[in-house]
Amino acid sequence: VPLNQNQFDALVCMVYNVSTAHFVEMIEKSGLNDGHYENVPKAMMAYNTSAGKVLRGLTRRRKEEGALFSKPV
Repeated sequence: VPLNQNQFDALVCMVYNVSTAHFVEMIEKSGLNDGHYENVPKAMMAYNTSAGKVLRGLTRRRKEEGALFSKPV
């Protein structure tokens, strides 16, 4: 799907920080490839854990990535 620069940057940041398998899973769950851009920030939030524990730093990072993804150019 077409992405603006902020959407592209947010996704690059996320894929750099999670496994490619988790990134693909997030894309599929969000429905981004079907044009459901609005679902992406919430889907990103599912990837804020390490060893089964929610981490504040990862939660903050996912929120920032979601905000960047939603920010118009």
